[in-house]
Amino acid sequence: MVVLNHQAHVGDLRHAVDEMHILRLDVSVDDVVAVDINNDTLTTVGNLYDVMCVCGSATDCDVLREAGCATADIVVSITESDELNMLSCFLASKLGADHTIARIRNPEYNDKSLTFIRQQLGLTVSVNPEWMAAQEIFNIFVRGFELIRAGLVHIRVSDMHGKV
Repeated sequence: MVVLNHQAHVGDLRHAVDEMHILRLDVSVDDVVAVDINNDTLTTVGNLYDVMCVCGSATDCDVLREAGCATADIVVSITESDELNMLSCFLASKLGADHTIARIRNPEYNDKSLTFIRQQLGLTVSVNPEWMAAQEIFNIFVRGFELIRAGLVHIRVSDMHGKV
């Protein structure tokens, strides 16, 4: 797996493997190559996880080749820019990556346009972490209300002084 970052936060790369587990992908740290233009970020991530690191732009074909995108099972782009993520995944796909995952946060990329974009750029998956979190919170509320309706959970309402 190749993780593409672009001078974002160290935390983005540090949590990339965790995000892959959220997506239910079986990824070992030994299989990860981190790419970033910030050498300090790569040093931190390399020291924390002992992963291979390549310094350079996520949209530079030579950097993508050096990172192993041509033979990668999965390439994940988690830069701060939706467009950079889409472009770097497109390039990785053209180089030969089996699957590409782009973090796309902008809600203006609605379902219809995102489906078209994924098809045209060869993206396997697009991920919006904020939408996923909101969806999970919604699901928790729905499950809670289902438990209340089923009589398995009871709600007791009290005022600010603890009186019912």
